[in-house]
Amino acid sequence: MQSAVWEVSGISASTISRGRSSKLKIVYCSRSSSPTRKLKEENELLSRLEKVASSMNAELSIFEKGNNENAEEDVGADSSPLHFVKSTIELFSSADVVVGVHGASLANIVFSEVGTTVVEMGLEGLPQASHYRHLSQSLGLEHVDVFLMKDSR
Repeated sequence: MQSAVWEVSGISASTISRGRSSKLKIVYCSRSSSPTRKLKEENELLSRLEKVASSMNAELSIFEKGNNENAEEDVGADSSPLHFVKSTIELFSSADVVVGVHGASLANIVFSEVGTTVVEMGLEGLPQASHYRHLSQSLGLEHVDVFLMKDSR
């Protein structure tokens, strides 16, 4: 499936830096700029993820649709959509753990290596609450559902 997506995108699999480093990598899919399904306590969650990452000597990367911090930050760096796609593939293929609230960014787990753990947060009882469980299972990924309570404020 991964190579089919690359082919459609015009990206050669040989140009992607894949594989995991010896350091554990956690990718958090932020929805802070999204109009829906925002996590109100996202800063608190990020703080906890940073502490967990630090205690495990792991790297924490934050992915946000349209703003991949994993992309090169050099002056004059390629900011084309194709460059964003390539850096997104590299980020998710190097992840050991992917964490996020249910949303489109989690679809990038299609680029993750077998055995990657996917933590999907969502509201219990909604049909999409564990939507990515099926994709995870078909790709050989470990899937964990975390059900959230709706804020009544």
